[in-house]
Amino acid sequence: QRRAFNDVWVLNVDNSRWVELSCHGNPPAPRSGHAAFEKDGQVFIFGGWNSETQFNDLFVLDVEGKDWSDLDLAWGAPRWNMAVQLVEAIPSWRVFIFGGSADRQGEGRSMGIFDRRIGVLDLGEDQKWDAPVPEERGAREKPLGREHTAMCYDSEDSRLFIYGG
Repeated sequence: QRRAFNDVWVLNVDNSRWVELSCHGNPPAPRSGHAAFEKDGQVFIFGGWNSETQFNDLFVLDVEGKDWSDLDLAWGAPRWNMAVQLVEAIPSWRVFIFGGSADRQGEGRSMGIFDRRIGVLDLGEDQKWDAPVPEERGAREKPLGREHTAMCYDSEDSRLFIYGG
């Protein structure tokens, strides 16, 4: 039977052993299709879905303390299966979210639409979301909405690349 989880596992790459972390605090609801990234000993979880609902919430796990917190920092409509990229930017680190499916009408996961918006989470002192609108010069100069896209960052030329989806 298919089901969503909210457990945390760590793989020790030196000995190839999995260990389940026993965490406390306020964990996110069980989900899949979410985005995750790590910064300074903290694991961030954004968005996703389960059989009951879709999410646009942001949680953080302090790995050392094994403590979950809800950052109360939602962005836009609930979304899932999006691409995520952590970028070292000046003056603070940023997280870019692209695409995925979004529940813009509140109709649930089966009625989600492919999204092509970009969200930027600033991880500075005042953590906040931004939604820049890339310049469009023609119909073919902006990627179509999609899920399961791979994304990477070129720090030398300050560019994001997406592939597939």
